[in-house]
Amino acid sequence: MRNTLCQGDLLKVEPLAVKRVDVQDKKIIKTTNDGKGRESTVKGRKGVALTTCHAFSDGDNLSILLLNRSFTEPRTVTLDLPPGFAGSSRLFVLTHADPKANNRHSENVKIEESAGPAMKSGMQVIVPPASVVVLAGSK
Repeated sequence: MRNTLCQGDLLKVEPLAVKRVDVQDKKIIKTTNDGKGRESTVKGRKGVALTTCHAFSDGDNLSILLLNRSFTEPRTVTLDLPPGFAGSSRLFVLTHADPKANNRHSENVKIEESAGPAMKSGMQVIVPPASVVVLAGSK
């Protein structure tokens, strides 16, 4: 999604209020060349933002990538857009009812495209649990 929908310069994003959580260490089995696997630990982190926002500008085009790391809660994001961006948008959503669904064996999780809300400062976008949303529009 980042490589195809988010073109241009990365813009500075200033989060005003973000829910944060502490992520504990997690034991995993790493794949090895001999196929036997090896136990390892992924180090946890403190203060991980549940929702992140990355904005990209390419001339008259604006793309906003929103990521929701919560497995259970949809997140509402309020956006203050740069001056001059108004009008129609397209929404690209990567989501699934089962937050642990994957595409390892078949294509279960697909990008869904739809008409988005009118772009304006103060607009709100709801990001489903364990999902990525790209809002794309232009001047």
